[in-house]
Amino acid sequence: MMEDLKKVVENKKLFDRVVPVVMGKSTDPIAFQDAIAQYTGEKLSETTKEARADRLRKRLLGMSQDGKKKILIILDDLWNIVDLKDIGLASPWPKGFKLFLTSRYETLCCQMGVEVSSILNILPLKEPEAIQLFWETMGLSDGDADHELHKVGEDIVKRCGGLPMAINTIALSLKGKIKDAWKLTLLRLRRHDLQDLQDLQGRYDVVHHIFKISYEGLPLDDKEIFILSGIFPDDFNIPLEDLMRYAWGLKLFDNVHSLFEARLRTNTSIHNLIRANLLVESDRKGCVKMHDLARSFVLSNISEFKQASVINHSDMSEWPKQDTRESCERILLNCKGMSGFPRHFDYPNLKLLKLMMNEKEPLKFPDDFYARMKQLEVISYRSIPLSSLAISLQYSTSLRMLSVHSCSFEGDLSYLGHLSNLELLSFVNCHIECLPSTMGNLGKLKLLDLTGCGRYRIGDGVFQKLDNLEELYMRNFENKVMSFTKDNCKGLEMVLVKLIALEVEFFERITQLNNVSLKNLERFSISVGCHLDPIYDNDVYSYENTLRLLCSFKEVRASEINKLFEKTEKLHLEVKDMIYLEDILIHPSQYSFSKLKHLSFQMCGNLTYLFTVNVASTLTNLESLTVRYCDVLASLIHDGGNNGVEVIKFLKLKRLELHNLPMFEGLCDNINIVMEFPQLMWLILEDLANITCIFASSNNISETTIPLLNKEVVFPKLEEIKILRMCLNEIWGCEEEDDRTPVLKVIEVDECDNIQSLFPINPMPLLSHLEVLTRNALGKLIAA
Repeated sequence: MMEDLKKVVENKKLFDRVVPVVMGKSTDPIAFQDAIAQYTGEKLSETTKEARADRLRKRLLGMSQDGKKKILIILDDLWNIVDLKDIGLASPWPKGFKLFLTSRYETLCCQMGVEVSSILNILPLKEPEAIQLFWETMGLSDGDADHELHKVGEDIVKRCGGLPMAINTIALSLKGKIKDAWKLTLLRLRRHDLQDLQDLQGRYDVVHHIFKISYEGLPLDDKEIFILSGIFPDDFNIPLEDLMRYAWGLKLFDNVHSLFEARLRTNTSIHNLIRANLLVESDRKGCVKMHDLARSFVLSNISEFKQASVINHSDMSEWPKQDTRESCERILLNCKGMSGFPRHFDYPNLKLLKLMMNEKEPLKFPDDFYARMKQLEVISYRSIPLSSLAISLQYSTSLRMLSVHSCSFEGDLSYLGHLSNLELLSFVNCHIECLPSTMGNLGKLKLLDLTGCGRYRIGDGVFQKLDNLEELYMRNFENKVMSFTKDNCKGLEMVLVKLIALEVEFFERITQLNNVSLKNLERFSISVGCHLDPIYDNDVYSYENTLRLLCSFKEVRASEINKLFEKTEKLHLEVKDMIYLEDILIHPSQYSFSKLKHLSFQMCGNLTYLFTVNVASTLTNLESLTVRYCDVLASLIHDGGNNGVEVIKFLKLKRLELHNLPMFEGLCDNINIVMEFPQLMWLILEDLANITCIFASSNNISETTIPLLNKEVVFPKLEEIKILRMCLNEIWGCEEEDDRTPVLKVIEVDECDNIQSLFPINPMPLLSHLEVLTRNALGKLIAA
């Protein structure tokens, strides 16, 4: 990349001189002082680092002629922090000089003093770009290869994860080779046998070396999370929560005393690995992905990394070789099509076993299955029909984590009470019938996840005995209601005091929580009197601190839930006797709602307005606001009698929805207050009976015209507006041209019988970006 950059800069004459230096892993200042000196015309005769740096500074200043000439210095492939004083460029930066750094590590650039806004992340190539690079490197055009070869080539490119170095390396190795050589390369890429590819002629070593050097430079936590990520299948959305739980079960973190701290450590490592280009961000919230070649780097060396991933169990080449069975400590096995577990499965030192994706037939295990693997610390089964969990599991006394996800099985679970070292237990979506009293024997248990388990019973005394429990997840799906016995409630009261994470739906009265301390909660999703929101596919692994409350504001004020608002990110209120948001607070402060990202109100019968000006100004993180069926709501913001002009900024609000508000008259009861929505993209309006137009200039407001957005409301990024069942006369009620909708792409108008005009006086600025116009059941439109 440095050579290409140098050519562009020189060809376009952007700088008078270019000084390119390849830094690499060198930490020797004498070496890179010599490298820079080559471009200044003379060798350095000085012997000390400081004297050489002073000589370089004078030479560089001479080259620039005191700022008259522009000099670009490129420090390429930085692996370590470089003190710029050593090359004669101490702060303040001399006039006329620019510095360009390239590194695999974003963190290193920041440590060198580079502003984050100045860092350009070079992302992996998109698939069309990667394919183009492959064929160009081959010296062929996209259409030169026959159909079969073309398909093999594309499959090879997909395995390169968009990494130009990998694409170039493999393309050069295949140049001039027969079709069978291509097929062999693809086969070995799938098996992670890259070191056996003779045709790469050592070029694979370059890619392998890059990963190895990157890996060796990582802190210990990051190394462990990177290796652990390699056990998941190709192109898999790897949940960060799974990584944290597996890491805890395997004791990968040193000096960590809580799951909350382990989660922070995991998230920090993931962030570091993404910035080091060893992992990539996923489109799915709460997940990360791993380059295929990075995964191959991990899986191709079982003796060093001690783990294997068997996706096709019938292909024996994917299984660890006989001589590595003793050293293999972690295995993922895809059980699709498998009716019985293989009897040859013999890994005496196995610590993690992850099984996933069987079909309809129950998977049967040998009777001595767990007895042969006494070192197991983590067991994870996903989507596997089990006739039962083998009773012999109780002899897995080293087990620290048991996760059974979306598995159907029957039978008594009492024997699990013998797993005395178990710290994490999960039965997500397993529809268990009973959590037996023997579970109270799990004195070391820190996490219990019963998400989506249906209407199960909880044995007496279970919660009372779980002295070390830190996290409890009990939400249900499919509108199933979990009821607690008196003993359960008593146990919950005892355990809630110590919990750091809680996910639960209470359908009894909120008074259950009046005397329970929730001050330690850092992670929570709690509903009272209603269900939590459904979880959609893209949000399965995301997590936001959530409260959904259907009760009276007096009940909210009397309970400990009141103390969670400062940590809440998602808040839904159905509180009939609340007049405005602050009613639910005992001690209002500027931080009461400062972390809110999503806020919704529904069927709040006495709600007159949402916020005072002061509260509205604290909602700096709010991303979405929804109000439904609030019969007396007049405005979102109440000025409180202050007639002075103020500015209210909703800096992050992207979505605003207002539905079925018969008394609603505007965003603020003081039309002189300037309201700014710099990020607002979606505006959805339904059945606002008093509103007669949407956009209006401040000088045409009359008794008969009630606009939603006057000239004092700013929304430069609004892309989509939906209007349903409203008594509008017009959308744009502006007497002069309105330039506030420059990027509006979608307009949907439905069941607005009185509307006479859809467009402003001059529609051309609007039409230049408009992509969708939908109108149904409108009145008689009048042409302008």
